[in-house]
Amino acid sequence: MSAGRPFDIRPPDQVAFVIFSASLTHDTQMQVLALSKQYRRCRIYVMTFDLPQLELPPEIIVTVIPAGSKDHKQQLRQCAEGIGLQLALTEGAHTAVLLPLSRDADSLEPLIRSVLEGGIDLILDSDPQHCDLAILTDRAAFMAGIWAQIPQQCGDKRRDILGHIAAKLGAQVAVQGESASRPPQHWQTRVTPSQARLIAQATDIALRPLPRLKPPPPKSVAVITPYYKESTQMLRRAHDSVLKQGANVRHFMIADGFPNDAVKSWDVTHIALGSSHGDNGNTPRGIGGMLAFAQQFDAVTYLDADNWFADGHISSMLKNQRQTAASVICALRTIVLPDGTVLSQPDAEDVNHSHVDTSCMMITRERQFMAHFWSQLPKFCGPVCDRFAWAILANRKGNAWTDKQSVFFESNYSVHFTMAGKSVPENAHDLSPKAFRELSFPSQEWRELFRRGTARNWAW
Repeated sequence: MSAGRPFDIRPPDQVAFVIFSASLTHDTQMQVLALSKQYRRCRIYVMTFDLPQLELPPEIIVTVIPAGSKDHKQQLRQCAEGIGLQLALTEGAHTAVLLPLSRDADSLEPLIRSVLEGGIDLILDSDPQHCDLAILTDRAAFMAGIWAQIPQQCGDKRRDILGHIAAKLGAQVAVQGESASRPPQHWQTRVTPSQARLIAQATDIALRPLPRLKPPPPKSVAVITPYYKESTQMLRRAHDSVLKQGANVRHFMIADGFPNDAVKSWDVTHIALGSSHGDNGNTPRGIGGMLAFAQQFDAVTYLDADNWFADGHISSMLKNQRQTAASVICALRTIVLPDGTVLSQPDAEDVNHSHVDTSCMMITRERQFMAHFWSQLPKFCGPVCDRFAWAILANRKGNAWTDKQSVFFESNYSVHFTMAGKSVPENAHDLSPKAFRELSFPSQEWRELFRRGTARNWAW
């Protein structure tokens, strides 16, 4: 990579670079430092498999991704690249540049300027065989999660599949070296039925009619727990409940900016994000789910840090899936107040299946697109994130319920104190009436921010 002359991008912090390097050698770190000097107003995100002996300054954000097996390395690389793009856009960049260190950074200046000054939302690599360079704006932020999840089995069709999907979802997509965007029909998207099914699972978009197949029952399950500043005791309670769920269950714990030293020594897949995101765990939750599917887990379930599973929870979910062939399996909550009071009756929303809490949900690979959905939600969706998720899933076939209260849900909601016959404390964190109004009758601003992040309109 050429050191080049300094390129002063204005306004500041508008552009971020995302770099993947399987191992951060001394030479690699020197290349990253040279890039940071050349593009001094840009943030740099480095995604890597190996924990480096860091010599990089703290303003260069390094995220270590668990590599998994050799068979999964290529899929995990793509996943790490997409996660880097997602982090850059989530943390304030308007444009994220995925840059291989083998490329000459000097050639990027006209491309970046064309994006900043023009209407292009996504620029893809001129090399369709590898497709390891991209420039993505926040107008098409939804493509970060799709980038992470497009299966490696697509091979050299991957770039054109990405271009087709982005254009189909309303983005202006161009190829490096071309000034005009390409419409969806100009992308070569001929795929086999098996490739089409994998793409549909990862993106919720079918590139061709798909036969109805009974999905195989999942054998391995990843449990995703985002955490922030919860006590070690609370995190231990959640983790111990996962350890009791049986074989082929793996706990992923994702630190949202504040990694707990005790957790690092536990038998978990631990990822530490460089900063907190203030979105009720959605960013780390999405990242954990994307990584789990990239590591070829068959199903993903979620467990918030203040909740815990009853013994046999996951086995009951898997049994239900085998009986129903469902793509989404839901459990009910046992409501527990902070003082340890256990409510004798379930929440009415659980009983009538009008709402599913995040910790009560399991998605199989047929609904893999929901893994990156969480991290794509704008920050304002945080308090009602599971309601957004359920609004999408409820309108699809393939949902089933165990109707077992197998998730212990520690509640600070006033309705549950009232159900228990207790006075409501001042720190009860009920959802605001405004949040429910916006959920039912969203403003134009909400619609646009939601569309940019998820490429979904409000008419579910």
